[in-house]
Amino acid sequence: MGWGSDIIGISKYHNFLYQYRKAVKEGRLIRGKCMICGGTYRVAGHHESYYEPLRVLWFCDTHHKVWHKARRDSYLELFALKALVDRAGRKAVAAKIDMPYQTLSHKLGGFSPLFDDEKKKIISALEEVAKSPKE
Repeated sequence: MGWGSDIIGISKYHNFLYQYRKAVKEGRLIRGKCMICGGTYRVAGHHESYYEPLRVLWFCDTHHKVWHKARRDSYLELFALKALVDRAGRKAVAAKIDMPYQTLSHKLGGFSPLFDDEKKKIISALEEVAKSPKE
């Protein structure tokens, strides 16, 4: 089933929901336990991508909210770090942490993971760049 074109007049999101709910109803997608606490009460499917309706993480109500807050906070942190690096100059920061410019750009764009040790290196590099005299 494609997006939108197979169901005339319904948005991609509604088509996504239709596919997801139909799979649950037909038993092709079995509601699991909460991935964090193992609970079975009010478990809902969480989707990382609206392009994959059958790829689901299962969370209880409480942990679904916790997951969204953690994701939002990590996006905000990444956005702030990206803004600081852009202000200091990506090439200068990339050179200080010995990371290719393109790799740094991908990580700051959220296309590949940015690990804690890499965050620490970037923050140290930002401090160094801030201390160095402007040319």
